[in-house]
Amino acid sequence: MHPLATFSAFLSFVVFSSSIKLPSSYKKCAIQDKVCLGTNFEAGIRYASKGLPAYGLVSLDPLLLPELTIGAGKSVVNLQQFYKNVSFTGFFNIKVEDFEVDLDKGILTIKQSYPGFLMNAEYNMMGKILVLPVFGNGHCTVTLEKVKPVYQAKFDLISRKGEKYMRITSEHYTLNASFAKYNFENVFNGDKILGAEINKVINDNWKEIYDEVIPGYESAIGMLLTNIANRFLNRVPVSALFL
Repeated sequence: MHPLATFSAFLSFVVFSSSIKLPSSYKKCAIQDKVCLGTNFEAGIRYASKGLPAYGLVSLDPLLLPELTIGAGKSVVNLQQFYKNVSFTGFFNIKVEDFEVDLDKGILTIKQSYPGFLMNAEYNMMGKILVLPVFGNGHCTVTLEKVKPVYQAKFDLISRKGEKYMRITSEHYTLNASFAKYNFENVFNGDKILGAEINKVINDNWKEIYDEVIPGYESAIGMLLTNIANRFLNRVPVSALFL
């Protein structure tokens, strides 16, 4: 299944004419020093977790998606899912396992690990899970445990006023969670007995359901992270990032 993930979230790239200096506490690393780069990235995510408008950064924890659509598949989850006011929390607790950047090839890879993510959203869905008909709308949560995301990106180097800036042109993002737990409120128009039963079925079969729907979540999160990264990279030249 290759679900279509879409979201409308003011995701237009913004072009700024002047660069901005990083805080004096930032220590540049040699581009070959993976440990130093990873440590800097961890610190940067935590520092910017609530947003840094001066650098074009919106909140990273929670990470917000106004809308998310997961199309119906033909296997385990034949379910059309619409989400609004989506928030993901947990990015503050980042640990970088590996950080690689190749300026010549234009490739960036960041391997991370987190204790978990929590998604909160308002949902509307209709279709089937396994062979069971499902419909409902209301609040939902998705808990992911022991998450090991990998963000891989290709980028170009853009010259501007004597400096070079990175611009990510494509990305591939995977979450790689060890466990998922779902809770959908107001399933079957608030029937508590049927609602509890369908939530149990979903959680008893979490792995099959996760594997089928997660590409849609990954696509949306990856696109949003790229947008955030490009807003930052468009303001900070390569010479300010690396030795």
